Amino acid sequence: MIPAPNTQDSRKEIHRWRRTFPGTRNQIRQARHFTASYLTGHHQADTAQLIVSELATNALRHTHSGQAGGHFNLTLYMSSQLLLLAITDQGGPLTPHIQHTATDQPNGREACTSSPN
Repeated sequence: MIPAPNTQDSRKEIHRWRRTFPGTRNQIRQARHFTASYLTGHHQADTAQLIVSELATNALRHTHSGQAGGHFNLTLYMSSQLLLLAITDQGGPLTPHIQHTATDQPNGREACTSSPN
């Protein structure tokens, strides 16, 4: 969530960039490059790229975004005191839930249950 600016002038300092990517694995790299291009020199640029990569991967693995014809959206908001990253996907038929797994399992949150609709 973007905090409300304190003054009218401070609204000018919030920048927003948005792009829609096709739902293919090679677009994860493109999303990282998109992020890097707007955050050049920002002290959190590397962290932001890692987060974008993880969120985009999850969108492709766990939602309709990763299916044929799918897509995901990346939005970056930046000001002098704020960096917000948002990935929106196309959702899916399953309801995510946290699973308690053994420490040697690499993907402990993969399984989902059908939504009770």
